[in-house]
Amino acid sequence: MSIENEFVKNLMTANIHSVSPDQELAAVQNIMEQNSVGHLPVIENEKLIGMISMTDIKRMRYLSEFTGKKVSEKTVFVLFDIKEAMTSPVVSVDVNTTVMEVSKIFSASEYHALPVMKDEEVVGILSMKDILKYFIKNISQ
Repeated sequence: MSIENEFVKNLMTANIHSVSPDQELAAVQNIMEQNSVGHLPVIENEKLIGMISMTDIKRMRYLSEFTGKKVSEKTVFVLFDIKEAMTSPVVSVDVNTTVMEVSKIFSASEYHALPVMKDEEVVGILSMKDILKYFIKNISQ
């Protein structure tokens, strides 16, 4: 199948974890580490309001260093919340977005993962790694 005819629903990771904006950054980091994921959708009142990544959390730690004080990881987790760390508004793709379309989105942006939507529901996440695996598999055929 060509990239014009292959849909992200066939490449995405389904059965994903999500977080709510009232969770602590430490809990979010633990969820990511325990499940070996780098990105989580942030859901509030059953609506996607953001995406948070391990990079976003690390960025919060880095920002704290500009205070001129040595700040512990625990302190960073208290100083910042998910809404301050997450990416919002969110760029998402529909389950029927083609690999070609999503490849263009990734190549024109700094995103490493995008939530995949069916109507108003997050049904998966598509990462750059998923796209690379697809290309490697299909180039070798």
